[in-house]
Amino acid sequence: GFITTFKTVKWLLPAIVFYALTLFWNHPGALILHGSIELMSIAVLALAFKLTDSRFFQLLLLPAVFYLFVSTHNFFFPHSPSYAQNLDEDGELLIEFDSPESLTAFIQSSHKTFKHVSKAFDPATAEITELDNYALVDIHKSIDAEKIAQELMGSVNGVISVDYNQIIPLEPGIASDPIHLTKKTGLNDPLADQQWIFDNLDILRLHASVPHPLEGQNETLIAILDSGVEAQHEDLKSNFASIDKTSDTDQQGHGTHCAGIAGAVSNNSIGIASLLPGHSIVRITSVRVLKFMGMGTQKMVIDGMIKAVDSGAKVLSISLGARTSEAKEKAYTEAVEYATDKGAIVVIAAGNSNEDAIQTSPANTTGAIAVGSVNANNDKSFFSNTVDQLAMGIYAPGENIMSTHINNSYKSLSGTSMAAPFISGLVGLMAAYKPDLDSQTAYDILRTTATQKDGMLIVNPQAALDQLFKEYLPAGI
Repeated sequence: GFITTFKTVKWLLPAIVFYALTLFWNHPGALILHGSIELMSIAVLALAFKLTDSRFFQLLLLPAVFYLFVSTHNFFFPHSPSYAQNLDEDGELLIEFDSPESLTAFIQSSHKTFKHVSKAFDPATAEITELDNYALVDIHKSIDAEKIAQELMGSVNGVISVDYNQIIPLEPGIASDPIHLTKKTGLNDPLADQQWIFDNLDILRLHASVPHPLEGQNETLIAILDSGVEAQHEDLKSNFASIDKTSDTDQQGHGTHCAGIAGAVSNNSIGIASLLPGHSIVRITSVRVLKFMGMGTQKMVIDGMIKAVDSGAKVLSISLGARTSEAKEKAYTEAVEYATDKGAIVVIAAGNSNEDAIQTSPANTTGAIAVGSVNANNDKSFFSNTVDQLAMGIYAPGENIMSTHINNSYKSLSGTSMAAPFISGLVGLMAAYKPDLDSQTAYDILRTTATQKDGMLIVNPQAALDQLFKEYLPAGI
């Protein structure tokens, strides 16, 4: 029996060796990474089939093995050390040109060189933006992406920069136990006693301090760029405003969890509460930038940013990212600049690798507010990247966070993915009373009112709102 089992899982040893190469060899190629995971899946599948002769049981195993296959791919992708690995197979490079004419000339002359070349982005504006000058290039699989990138920079007229259209995996929140409060929150939401922020940050007093809006005052929109949002969730639908029906469902739960943190309906006798009081005019919406299995690309994220801004979103909440080199991706920079030029504020999770967020994109993008995570003791979460070296870094609650989840459920998760929408909700609330609020002003308020501990700037929502209302509260409110 031992010999039979060993023969069945003999794929496992080379799989482990292959994966070890991806950790220590700087340019192993995505093929080795994929191959090692495929071999591991084959080994598990073969062993499971060998242990039973039941055809019915074997058929039942197939979806389980498929899930294992997808999960291992999603888990191992973030650890790939090479910057030019894990690129979108349908478009590996994003190339910026100095003018629309240079872009058009390149597209017309490159159809024989590459599989496909097209304009990458299409902002809804009459003026030509930097994003209008990007091409998406789908190269042949036999060609090395890094080599092509270097050649394009050195030999093609009008090329300003070349970015890798990197695959961005969903960093799922870490399942965690909620923290049960020992005293009443004063809210009628049944799960509020599992939201430690209401004890630590006195959110009930914050709700009471937020003025009722003037009649006719415009709503403020927070866009969750993620896996989608369950728009009909019992604790979200009253605060939800759809801009894209295809984004109003969620198979992963990640986007729905983020949406609840930013804008769950408070004091409605259902589920949880958020920073938004019941009389708030802040609404949440969804733009899906991740595929069904939780994978996206830089182009998909930027497309989502453009869609959100062009649809009137004031705050863009982005809880995803990938490790990169210290050189910031130019396309992300242009996308954030496009958003801020149109009056939007971009908030991005710092990442969960316990390293400097300057190595994580798009959190390291100039013009964006990057958010690290702290726990209930205001200590940096063990997983959180640091944001102290970034121009606009802040820390917020991101550990043991109870929020909405798919199928009208609720779940406690941890991650900087949870910290970012906390800031997004606060900034959205601030923008409701100062519609022309910009990124720098919003961050300056967060920074000057923050609680300081161990060199970290930790958000103080009440102090931030107090300062905003003191300086900018419109007359009559």
